[in-house]
Amino acid sequence: LEGRLAMQRQIQQRVTANLAELDRQLAELPEVSRLEAEGGWYAVLRIPALAPDEQTVLALLERGVWVHPGYFFGLKDSGWLVVSLLGPEAEFSAGVAGLIEYFHLQRRNEILNLS
Repeated sequence: LEGRLAMQRQIQQRVTANLAELDRQLAELPEVSRLEAEGGWYAVLRIPALAPDEQTVLALLERGVWVHPGYFFGLKDSGWLVVSLLGPEAEFSAGVAGLIEYFHLQRRNEILNLS
């Protein structure tokens, strides 16, 4: 228990940095938004419900992006992803970049299909 304060500070700093990085990158993608965080070390994302969340999660996993489907956290409808804010900052940033790239590709494919 003696080292708990240092550990708590480290977790708080990482969560804060990763949340700021998430918000910075999400600014490029208006169709994905983050619910207001009330604490904890997860962020809940509202995404376009173009496919069941499980399918989206598997597609992201193939790209090396690890996220949870919303239904793991009781969100019943499609259109939700949950990301952990505990990962190392460089890995987290790369994962969010992969998520952003995935949704950019989805948007581009949707536009091409409408043409």
